[in-house]
Amino acid sequence: MKHIVRKVLEILGKHRTKEVHVLIDIDGVLDFEDLLVDDEVEAIHSLSGKWAIRKEVLDWLEQLSKEQKVKFHWFSTWGNESNIINSYIGISDFDVIEISKTKPVESKVEALGELIHSLSEKTVIVVDDLFASEHFDWYLTRSYDETKSMFNEWENIRRASIENLVEVHFIAPDSRVGLVKEEMKFINDVVESVKFEKE
Repeated sequence: MKHIVRKVLEILGKHRTKEVHVLIDIDGVLDFEDLLVDDEVEAIHSLSGKWAIRKEVLDWLEQLSKEQKVKFHWFSTWGNESNIINSYIGISDFDVIEISKTKPVESKVEALGELIHSLSEKTVIVVDDLFASEHFDWYLTRSYDETKSMFNEWENIRRASIENLVEVHFIAPDSRVGLVKEEMKFINDVVESVKFEKE
């Protein structure tokens, strides 16, 4: 009997793969506003403009994308165009989560909820300056129905993360300087902690 129980646990364990999903935006995260930042920056031309991205961030993105337990998703209104960055640094394309250009906040919250509902026992890291508190303050001035709808979406995310055992981390970089070393280190530390969790 013990042998059967052990075998069942082994099979179940194979389905509970450790995995980190990183949802990453471009504007205000990789491409930042303050061009006076004294760092080595690379200009990557998109179909409708160009992005200024720190070389150290591109190097970090390239390295972390090689981790087997990490799955990146572009979380940007740039859509499939985001993968121009991947081509530039020579890595495979990331999955793209479609975001509405007209309602990015609502669209991102809804997409995050859908992803968390589809996962079980995973870790999610959302890297997006849109989740900084100042971006959400304007919701307090919206109509009651719109505000209530947003709070309901957040409650659904909270509930789904508990029910599905999904650990969620939010990183909201300062859009003037984009993703910085401390934030990259935090993401690396979360990935390492997931990699070395006991089965």
